[in-house]
Amino acid sequence: MFRIELTETERQALVETFKTTEDRRLRERCQAVLMAGNGRRRRQIAQDLVVHRASVHAWLKSYRRQGLEGLKIHWAPGQPARIPPRFAPIIIDWVKKGPMGCGLNRANWSFAELATHLYQTHGIEVSETASAGSSAIGTGFARIGRPTVFFEATLTFRRLPARASRPLKKRPKRASACF
Repeated sequence: MFRIELTETERQALVETFKTTEDRRLRERCQAVLMAGNGRRRRQIAQDLVVHRASVHAWLKSYRRQGLEGLKIHWAPGQPARIPPRFAPIIIDWVKKGPMGCGLNRANWSFAELATHLYQTHGIEVSETASAGSSAIGTGFARIGRPTVFFEATLTFRRLPARASRPLKKRPKRASACF
C-alpha cells in the first residue's frame, strides 16, 4: 500500500475540481483522493463512497501516476455518425411535418420509412431498425414514434365489487411427493 501525501496546491486543485465539476464520478474520485490525503484507509473510503475498495485503489493509483488528469474519465471516440450533422435540421423538419408533409401517403414515420426516404432523397443508407436508427442519427436527435391520441369517449370504467363481498377461492392442497 502507498500513502497519498498532498501538497497545498494539489489539495486546492482537487477541492476546486470537486466543487466546480458537474461530473458525479469525477467528484467522487476527487473526494476519494482528498480523504486518502487526510489519512483515511481505503476500506473506509470505499464504504463512505459506496464503491468497491478496488475502485478506490485504482483511482488513487491513477492519481499517483498522472495527477488530477488521471482522475478524469476519457471516453473512447466510438463510431462516427453515419448521417452527417448537416442533415439534422432536414430530418427534424421531416419528423415534424410527418410523411404527408413530405409528399408520402402515410400517417406516421417509422424508422424503416424514414431510412428509405433518406436514401431516396439524399442517397444515405442507414439501418432500418429503431436501435440502429437512433445511433445512426446520434443521441438527442429526434424520437420517432406514434402520436399520442387520447379519446375520452373510448374509456369505459367498470367498477369491481369490493374484495370482502367476493368469496375467497382457496387452492386445494397438493399431495406431497416427498415421503
